[in-house]
Amino acid sequence: MNGMSTTRTTTTTTRSASDAHNKGGQQQQQQQHGVDDTSLTYIYILEETLFEDTSFNHENEPVPPSFKPLSSMYSRPPHKDRLNNILAYPFPLPNDINTDLSTNKEIFEYIKFFDVKDEFIFHHNTRIKRYSRYHLNLTLKFMCCKSVHARQITSVVFDQMEKCRKLAYSSGWEFRRKKTTTTNNNSSEEDITNGPIFCVSLLRSTFYHIVRHVISTYQYSKPHHISDFPVACEVQEKKHSFTILLGGTSGCGKSTLTALLASRIGFAAVISTDNIRQILRKFISRAESPILWASTYHAGEIISDPSLSHKEKILQGYEAQNEMIFNKLDVLIEHYEKRNESLIVEGVHLDTRIILRLVKKHPSCIPFLMYISNEAKHKERFAIRSKYMTLDPHQNKYTKYFKNIRIINDYLCQGADSALIPQIDNTSIDRSLATIHSTIFACLKRKVYYDESYYNPETNQLDILHQQYEQIQHQFWSSKGMLRLIQKKKVGVQSVAEEETFNSDDEEEEEQKRKAEKLLNREKSVSAADPNLSDSETESDSESHEDGVGYFDMGSLGS
Repeated sequence: MNGMSTTRTTTTTTRSASDAHNKGGQQQQQQQHGVDDTSLTYIYILEETLFEDTSFNHENEPVPPSFKPLSSMYSRPPHKDRLNNILAYPFPLPNDINTDLSTNKEIFEYIKFFDVKDEFIFHHNTRIKRYSRYHLNLTLKFMCCKSVHARQITSVVFDQMEKCRKLAYSSGWEFRRKKTTTTNNNSSEEDITNGPIFCVSLLRSTFYHIVRHVISTYQYSKPHHISDFPVACEVQEKKHSFTILLGGTSGCGKSTLTALLASRIGFAAVISTDNIRQILRKFISRAESPILWASTYHAGEIISDPSLSHKEKILQGYEAQNEMIFNKLDVLIEHYEKRNESLIVEGVHLDTRIILRLVKKHPSCIPFLMYISNEAKHKERFAIRSKYMTLDPHQNKYTKYFKNIRIINDYLCQGADSALIPQIDNTSIDRSLATIHSTIFACLKRKVYYDESYYNPETNQLDILHQQYEQIQHQFWSSKGMLRLIQKKKVGVQSVAEEETFNSDDEEEEEQKRKAEKLLNREKSVSAADPNLSDSETESDSESHEDGVGYFDMGSLGS
């Protein structure tokens, strides 16, 4: 009996220690992310059209007091007026970002704080979106904010809301649901022991206004920066999506750039056309389709038509394998578009014909062509892929078929020129990444606000995409261009400095001469005024004056 009691006591003690350890780990993890048990966790965004929904009982839900009048004021206008609607100001905010927003009592008419246990309908309503610190940080980075600025802006927004929450709870302005009105089957004692999860609800226009106020203090105060954030929010909330197509031949850096781009955007899936080919090989044998089992750069060697040249065979085999990939890729993109999820597709199988067919069918596609203009640099990249880190054709298959790879590269560039597909010379990975990211966001912005299509069916070209790419490209300096600018400015600064030094020397020398003449004239005037002055005194004065003249001369020579 005593043994059983001891066992139960030990088990209870072990559970308590385990629970304490888990709770301590959760608290430590929250502190690492800058969140404690009593800080604001979620921001719920209410759509202005939610008031028109009769199924939503706003009088019994944690909505701001001014929900009804604001809904009629900020109803969704047509596309052409959306930008002006977003730039409207619901209420004034202080110019200084360090000023506590809770000092403005008017703000409490536009926000409402509550515990997550007191709301039951917010999670299931599609018109209510939820933002945590992670989601807001991700949204800011997608609108091309620097990572450090995105983290700082996120912290400021949540910290300001937390200050308002503390004042609201101390003043009794928070929302509390009556226990007798509704019961939550999912709530349990475990929820209560975990502590409260504080949230705030506000209209979308209010949310944009507060974030706009904060980002304007981080060098993002221009009108296009202010209108960028709503676009990033709509992509984050899956109201709009995009499909990035990164084509290019082997060794041009598609996979590396795709991984960096996906990490920078944060909410896009990645698929390679090589993976689609590998899946097809599981169902189609080598005997059934030899071209499918070959690499793109030597698939043409399987073609035995003597009337074709070597170049024609390479391109025909390449296009034949691309056709086999197209159907599966088309279905995959369609599934992502139905769910409004963004996708990045990279691979050598995205030639100009495939890209144009995808763009015609899927308006969300934004294509780019990666290439390496310098053949020597392109060839050097294949040394890394080789097992023995060599460019010897006997040990490196890419070097062996390098001429075929360059034939495909030239073919893709020619097709991109005719279709106005943006071409990225991927010699600088940072510049390529910044150019693609900015071009994607600029195109999405035009699509969201003006409902413009990237593809022009009349010209069979990507006019708008190419136009945005050209504007973005001029904003980024290449390494050679930046070096030339620095050298040019350095030469200009040196010539100006030499000219200023030369002029200063002349001015100092003239100044010394004027001082010397003034002293000599003074000496003559003193001698003429006092003829009884002894020769010794005159000589001593003269020596002192000569010393003075010598000092000034040495000063001018030493400068």
